[in-house]
Amino acid sequence: MVKIMEILSEEDLDAALARIDEIFDAKPGTPERDECDALVDMVARYEDIHYPMGFPAAAAAIERALDDRYMTTVELIPIIGSESKVCEVMEGKRDLTVPQARAIHKLIGIRADILLQKPGAQFGDRDTRDSL
Repeated sequence: MVKIMEILSEEDLDAALARIDEIFDAKPGTPERDECDALVDMVARYEDIHYPMGFPAAAAAIERALDDRYMTTVELIPIIGSESKVCEVMEGKRDLTVPQARAIHKLIGIRADILLQKPGAQFGDRDTRDSL
């Protein structure tokens, strides 16, 4: 079995990704599959630290949740107030109020920290959570 080292640099990341490509199709229960699974986990951890993913924009999250539920933005009018205000929210030109975010959360289940985020917020960003 190959000894797996921690990913500490971009060079380590490149080597891990290359090895994953080599052994990706290994059969379950083999040492190569175990190695692949471990490497995938380590790559994910490294990328979470060095390439954090930001929150999706509130409008994108709303659009996705509506699509998943076969709903349209028309169903947001009672919450947001008018068709033009819904359009402004969906275009990122208008922020949601706390009551609107609560109502949207109740309607389609989007987390409040996504709906009320500051621009450029990152997952786990303490300043973002505390300022909501």
